[in-house]
Amino acid sequence: MDAAAIILERLDAYAIQVENAIGELTDEDLSHQPGPNDNPAGWLMWHMTRFEDRSFAHIAGRPQVWTEGDWHGRFGLPEDPVDTGAGHTLERVAVFRPRGEDLLGYFAAVRPKTRECLSGLTPENLDEEVDDFLRDARIRVGAILGRFFGDHFSHVGQICYIRGHLKGWGKYGR
Repeated sequence: MDAAAIILERLDAYAIQVENAIGELTDEDLSHQPGPNDNPAGWLMWHMTRFEDRSFAHIAGRPQVWTEGDWHGRFGLPEDPVDTGAGHTLERVAVFRPRGEDLLGYFAAVRPKTRECLSGLTPENLDEEVDDFLRDARIRVGAILGRFFGDHFSHVGQICYIRGHLKGWGKYGR
């Protein structure tokens, strides 16, 4: 098994976890802030998917699903391809009210593009330098992937934790 296969297998496993967690939450639950300074599961899912979309579109040199598929319109947000939620204030996070079906739909539209990009990467590609979309600098493609995975895995855990906070152990407690 090569590294790409391991990464893709883990992404698939985490996708199942997060889809199950989001699927068990009501639209009201998705906007619940566990504490006054905490991000709700719905915002986390949106941010996580936006960052995935932006990262892999950048690496692949293709348009983002966000704008290409009019997902911004479904969420009632500006088309802004730069906005992934990073730097949002707590007030802005608190007014975001996504629907579960939109979150899962956007995630389902982005993930095949991610898989396609990852499947086509070679070890040489990982060392290629590209413009960093977060800073005025150059960055290796491998570093963009590292940033994505750190963000992604953290947010999957947060979403699952919030689901457990709101719904209890569920199937994991049996």
